[in-house]
Amino acid sequence: MNLDKDRLTGLKPLTEEMAIEFARSARAGLDTTWAIAELGATGPAGSRYGHDAGTSVIGIVGPVIVSTTITTGTNDRAKNMLAFAEGALMLFETALRGSNKQP
Repeated sequence: MNLDKDRLTGLKPLTEEMAIEFARSARAGLDTTWAIAELGATGPAGSRYGHDAGTSVIGIVGPVIVSTTITTGTNDRAKNMLAFAEGALMLFETALRGSNKQP
């Protein structure tokens, strides 16, 4: 996956906008209909950018573009990984439903 560094310039780390750019790059690089990117701090420590453990951003790019931020309030790595995966799947379901709407 080749990230377009120009598109990342000026984006704050661990933001929905950055997750969308990662997903956009994955979609283009893999030539897929959909791509999902998740960036986060699973724990037990926070991110090097000052985000608390239990923070994740998810971006999905396809026929529609959606994103979300998840905060769990815990530093339990296993629980956070599960919460982030569940959040990504729920968001993907939302994206799939949105892409199937007929005008």
